[in-house]
Amino acid sequence: MKIRVGFGFDVHRLVEGRDLWLGGIKLEHELGLLGHSDADVLIHAICDALLGAANMRDIGYHFPDNAGEFKNIDSKILLAKTVELIATKGYRVGNIDATVCAERPKLKAHIPTMQEVLAKTMNIDVEDVSIKATTTEKLGFIGREEGISAYATVLIEKDWQGLKQGALAGITTIGITYALKYAVHKERPDHSDNHSFPSMHTSTSFAAATFIQRRYGWKWGLPSYIVSTYVGWSRVYGKKHDWWDVAAGAVIGAGSS
Repeated sequence: MKIRVGFGFDVHRLVEGRDLWLGGIKLEHELGLLGHSDADVLIHAICDALLGAANMRDIGYHFPDNAGEFKNIDSKILLAKTVELIATKGYRVGNIDATVCAERPKLKAHIPTMQEVLAKTMNIDVEDVSIKATTTEKLGFIGREEGISAYATVLIEKDWQGLKQGALAGITTIGITYALKYAVHKERPDHSDNHSFPSMHTSTSFAAATFIQRRYGWKWGLPSYIVSTYVGWSRVYGKKHDWWDVAAGAVIGAGSS
């Protein structure tokens, strides 16, 4: 297994008139962090660490602070995009270990919620997200409550597990579909042969779509399901299958992934 480690750091100034977003959640505080986005210093450190581990520059390179599209953007969106970026090089998030330095507000009670939100955003287990909070014992700009900083160390790994899961799903889907075709022996609507039930095209396309959705989330899963549905419709339209052949194929494919 190939693994890589990355380190990230970020700091933002505390000012009046801004909401305080940290770890993907909004905290009640009289001051907020100043930045082009929502200035979530913890998420920014994690993004930098992930990009660094994949040797893909830094957060400012991909999401510049002079681009209007990122003005006041929710940093969870940036984190999700970062996970997608490292996936283009075949990497997935292994685990996160982060530390937030802040004099106030106290963060201990909020850490479990931060872990849940960040894990969901990165499509990983909560157990793979460690967040710690500390102060600087009233030293420096953090001690004077002028800002908050965050550090993050991440591990990313080549997505061999996903490849194995995909291969197993494909083999299972094809095996079940072929077995049913020869067991049921249903004639196609166009009378070309007796292997209509279930639809192989539909079962394999839904297996792929379900794998993509479970592995990479609904952003990629939804378009995959739309394509799979079109594949099923086209088989009925072309008189290669009845609708129940396609429905059975969809169930087999989705259930095998």
